Amino acid sequence: MKPLTQQRMDTVGLIKKILGICETGLPADPEAWTQSGSLLTLDLLKLPELQEHGGAIRLEGKGLDKRVFVIRGEGDAYHAMENKCTHMGRRLDPGSSPGTVTCCSVSGSTFDCSGSPVAGAAKRPVHHFAVETRDHFLVIDMAS
Repeated sequence: MKPLTQQRMDTVGLIKKILGICETGLPADPEAWTQSGSLLTLDLLKLPELQEHGGAIRLEGKGLDKRVFVIRGEGDAYHAMENKCTHMGRRLDPGSSPGTVTCCSVSGSTFDCSGSPVAGAAKRPVHHFAVETRDHFLVIDMAS
């Protein structure tokens, strides 16, 4: 039998999944990113959340038409996708396996970092945006 503390953590985790509450937060520094037309520019020096492999942020507000999920992959690879699971429309979080992204709902749909579904109820890919690194900036093209 699990210790009481672990049981409580499991219960809280299940409640979060039922309600669709994601673990991935907004950037600690709201000035770390800007939008100009369809381009988002992120200052990687102001985003400690993306310093480690598997680190992620979500971008919302500031007039964005779509929520954006950004995750750091292997090495200097970054991936950006619409922050909306194709199964139930919930937000995304880093997956438990390297190179994966998972839906924050109980369905647990899992995608690779290009947005293709690999497990769970989702059958369609998450829309993936083109990214380009320029010095210490990450540029995301939401029109791609």
